[in-house]
Amino acid sequence: MGTMVDGVTLKLADLDLEFIATKAMNVSHKNNPERALIRHNWIEIFIRLCQTKYVKNLAGGPGKTQSECFELMLNQHVLPCFRQFDCHAWRKRVCWVEEVDLAFKRSLSVLRIVYNRWIGRFNEVGKPKFMSLAEFTDCISEINIFNEDFGVKQLAAAFNLSMMTQVEEIESERHINMNFVEFLEALVRVAEKVQIPHLVEVSYTF
Repeated sequence: MGTMVDGVTLKLADLDLEFIATKAMNVSHKNNPERALIRHNWIEIFIRLCQTKYVKNLAGGPGKTQSECFELMLNQHVLPCFRQFDCHAWRKRVCWVEEVDLAFKRSLSVLRIVYNRWIGRFNEVGKPKFMSLAEFTDCISEINIFNEDFGVKQLAAAFNLSMMTQVEEIESERHINMNFVEFLEALVRVAEKVQIPHLVEVSYTF
């Protein structure tokens, strides 16, 4: 969405102002941080940016309604960018394939042991155990697969993209607590990014 902020009809300063305005009336809560957008803020800030760029500064030309401007912004800038991050398309192309299914079937019992080994550090007593981002990071860090192209920041992306969408993200923490199925998908996302030498292709020097 780089072309959306063109320095004329929408500036970086406008982003800051609309971010502050979006968060100004939010109720303070540990799952609604002051300096971060959560899902219900997401739509609001785009409506505010649309108001600035298309209604106030006429990026799409004069005479358009708010709804027409919003549709124009979605089609020109937002959707082309967001389509690059279609989790379902990735699952069908990479995750839900026979090779991955066979690998999981062979290793499922071991992976359950690994998952159970790393969960529960932050869970309340008596509640179901899940894996947090910190625990997922510690788990993958033990494998020692980080390099200059893949690190902790990429792990956070793999974690978030693997989580199922949840309706409630303020009073519930399910959206940041990874279950076993989500853990399996996250492993596929990690495996796709790292360079793992194939045993058959390893060359030996004598």
